[in-house]
Amino acid sequence: MKSIFEVASLICILGKVDGRKRLQKIVYLLQQKGFPFAEDFEYGQFGPYSRELSSEIGVLVENDLIYEETEATMLGDRFKYEPTAALHESLEINSDNVKLHAGEKEMEIITIINKEATNVLEVASSMLFLLKSGHTGERLARKLQEWKPNLQAFVPEARELLSQLGFDSA
Repeated sequence: MKSIFEVASLICILGKVDGRKRLQKIVYLLQQKGFPFAEDFEYGQFGPYSRELSSEIGVLVENDLIYEETEATMLGDRFKYEPTAALHESLEINSDNVKLHAGEKEMEIITIINKEATNVLEVASSMLFLLKSGHTGERLARKLQEWKPNLQAFVPEARELLSQLGFDSA
């Protein structure tokens, strides 16, 4: 249950998150950088995906701790999340349970990740997932082409992001 507080804290830091996919990628990349997120990730259609994170977001929405806005688009519903006043109050009350105390270095990492387009985050998190699974070099390139054929234009930016974060993007 503690991990829900880290997710809530992150949403407070970000202020607004434009999309479920975006939030999944941000949490995955931060987790890989050593931030205290306990969610398990598997590979899904849009890259690393955590059912636990999805469930935690649902709990936060149901308890009016984050506001969820749904926008209908031609590609399906798009979700936006913002912290509520109740979340800010809850985090103050439960501050001993919140591990995501973001100092200057942590805020720099969060800022670097958050400024990137969602497509870049999707490719970067997919690349990192593949790297962690033992894919490197040509194997990595082939697998990424197989998994993300429509996002190949974002590979250079994804490699740059991983490099900025201190990952070897092979």
